[in-house]
Amino acid sequence: MRRLPNNQMEFNIGLGVKAHSLDVVADIIGTMRMQKIIEITENVQPNEKERIEQLDKELHILTIEEKIVLGLNPYNLNEEDANTIRQSVIDKVIRLYAPILKKFNTENE
Repeated sequence: MRRLPNNQMEFNIGLGVKAHSLDVVADIIGTMRMQKIIEITENVQPNEKERIEQLDKELHILTIEEKIVLGLNPYNLNEEDANTIRQSVIDKVIRLYAPILKKFNTENE
């Protein structure tokens, strides 16, 4: 993959289609984070300790992924490793989170 400035990075999402800026990927993660926060604050009873812990872990993962996508390198990795992990997170967002959000938005129209 050729190197582009952070806000112009492109990657293959399958079927020969290249799309999505890092801003879009970060927005998807941010939306997923907001959904977790809403789920924790509105849809969970205080006595559901295990569920709260699970949702809190998921929220933490999304926060770390957002930092990685934004290039903040929360684990102080060398540049090559940081870029590899960043691409992995971007791929996860496109293949997992984007379809989840699309389905959620379709169901709630």
